[in-house]
Amino acid sequence: MKTTADYIDALRVKLNVDSDFKAMNALGVKHRQQVSEWRQLHGGFSEDLSVRVAEALEIDPAEVLLAMEIQREKNDKVRSIWERIASNMHYATAAVLVLAVVLAPALPDNLSAFDLAGLEESGDAVYYVK
Repeated sequence: MKTTADYIDALRVKLNVDSDFKAMNALGVKHRQQVSEWRQLHGGFSEDLSVRVAEALEIDPAEVLLAMEIQREKNDKVRSIWERIASNMHYATAAVLVLAVVLAPALPDNLSAFDLAGLEESGDAVYYVK
């Protein structure tokens, strides 16, 4: 699983900056000491910062959030559970991508081929009326 150091490296490349602090400062981090601690794998990004990192890197925020839980966890047994959750998430994502590739040729080129005339919208829900 990736660590804070891995995400800082990725941000430096993505943002084309020459220091850890410049990369993290672009996301609103103002303390050099905090960035240094993350580089040394102490603690982890907050949930809010994890989401901002994911958005900057254009990746799934769940990946960063899970990585931070794994990095912060001191209990080996609990860390192992977080790692298993992260692994399962990767398998599920891979399965969805495989299905999308396999099923894509079966979809019509024009989605208007689907008969949507019998659908009615009501608030947040869509109901099929026969």
